[in-house]
Amino acid sequence: MKRILVAPIMLGAMLWAVEPWTGVCGPVPWWVKDNSMSGRFRGISVINDSLVWVVGENGAVYKRTGGVHSHQWSSVIIDVIPQTNYHFNDVCFVDALHGWIVGEKRSDPNKYEGVVIWTNNGGINWHLPVSTPAFPLPSPFLKVKMANVSRGYISCGNSIILVTYDGGASWSRTQSDPWNDPRNIENWYNGLWVDPNNPNNLWVSGDAFGVASKSTNGGLTWTTYQPSAFDWPDYQFQPPTGTPYGTKLANFDIDFADVNHGMVALSFGRIGKTTDGGATWTVHQYEPNPTWFYDVAKTGTDNFAGGNYGVIHEFDGTHNQEHVNSL
Repeated sequence: MKRILVAPIMLGAMLWAVEPWTGVCGPVPWWVKDNSMSGRFRGISVINDSLVWVVGENGAVYKRTGGVHSHQWSSVIIDVIPQTNYHFNDVCFVDALHGWIVGEKRSDPNKYEGVVIWTNNGGINWHLPVSTPAFPLPSPFLKVKMANVSRGYISCGNSIILVTYDGGASWSRTQSDPWNDPRNIENWYNGLWVDPNNPNNLWVSGDAFGVASKSTNGGLTWTTYQPSAFDWPDYQFQPPTGTPYGTKLANFDIDFADVNHGMVALSFGRIGKTTDGGATWTVHQYEPNPTWFYDVAKTGTDNFAGGNYGVIHEFDGTHNQEHVNSL
């Protein structure tokens, strides 16, 4: 399948996940960022004030212990794969013991081949799944979200969503794929949200086509939204065939406070919002056009978005907003 590279995610030392802390699978307290480490990190998981995991490029896996004012970061060795051959894209821990890391092979042969590893003893030992489906390349594993120690999902390239029912020991494709472009152009699902109260409810968002898809039955069927609010007619890719496509704002991370209230990170400094479970969407511009938002989080009345240029933006459910920081 053909692939469009929307934009490289180059956030320097900034984490993709810039979410306020709620304690499971990623929401991030502001004190996580400090100057004791450097590198390009792509995923974070916060278990509590004293235990944080981050992952990133070239096999980076770090664990932080010791609390808010501690700089006790330690590098974690993964011995079940050649660690530095991979970029790790996301990490999810549901408690201090059970965690999952996903990523992709960073060079040929089999560049962009997806990988998932898991631990049930706090990272002392890591395991590969005993079974995963075969995929066409490129199929990087981009996001992992677990509702509990048994049930969770991975969003991938090539329009693929994976599900596990046994804590990551085995993975299978969902019964159907969320959406495929009729021109056989693959979609990379950069955003994934799973309802912690009901893992049959999930959302994915995909890059260049303004696509957000939801399932209420664990991926058996999907409802896909390409709202006109995401139209961006001046923004087109021109492939070698000469056929224009990609005339939508690019979609990245997606997050919901509940099944009705959610938002999606968009290109050109914009955030998409829904209050009715995706039936309608509105688009709001919070930063100038050079900024692309890659990660969003919703918690109560506070919302956060992170993008390139080290931008962190906070906004609430009305019109109050603040450019929090540029790292």
